[in-house]
Amino acid sequence: MRFKTALCLVATCTAMVEAAAQSYRATFILQPTDAVGAPRNARGHAELKWPGGDEFSFVFRIQTRGLVPGDYAVVGAGTNGLAFTRPITVGIGGQSRDVFVFEAEEFFDPASVASLAVLSNNIPLLSADLQRPGRSTAFLHSTVAINPSDAAPGAAGFATWRRLFRNGRQKDHVTVHATGVANSSPFMLFANGTQVGAVNSNPRGRIAFSRDVPPVAGFGPVQLIDSEGTEALHADF
Repeated sequence: MRFKTALCLVATCTAMVEAAAQSYRATFILQPTDAVGAPRNARGHAELKWPGGDEFSFVFRIQTRGLVPGDYAVVGAGTNGLAFTRPITVGIGGQSRDVFVFEAEEFFDPASVASLAVLSNNIPLLSADLQRPGRSTAFLHSTVAINPSDAAPGAAGFATWRRLFRNGRQKDHVTVHATGVANSSPFMLFANGTQVGAVNSNPRGRIAFSRDVPPVAGFGPVQLIDSEGTEALHADF
């Protein structure tokens, strides 16, 4: 998924959303690794957040305690490889507190950051992983405009994708509200290439789909496909 730089208010299900409304927040609870030399009493807490608004920047905060004073690196990694790395310094008393702002020119996909690690001489001493049981959590909310396709050139509306990571488990919820599709017709709904449900339009050609779906790998377009296999509409996340 790529976050958009434009924001808007989401209108009713019969109106076209002309821009994207998105937010993201992840909290990482850092624990000692099994590496030799990792202090057993060391701990850490980090937050990666984009609160929305007109400023397109991500704020990353991290605190640690229990580490030996010195220079370290904090590394964020995701499903598509390295996301970012930043230096931190642990002072006297074994504590650190740092804030970093990632501006648009330092763009990375925050939704892909699945794990964090604090390293010393390339050895991970503290780590947290959203995909493993624990107290680390993440929540992403994204609403984008629907784009009409060949089977429904007059389609309009919006789609929302919400993703939650909690205790190592991923939960996805997809919503599609659209008008201008074929009346009283069956459709299949796909999210990033995976079929996640089916829905029928009403006699006025409206679609209303909102439910939890099986966990989907990555982020990508949501597509509505008719019974002949032709795309009626899509929403690009």
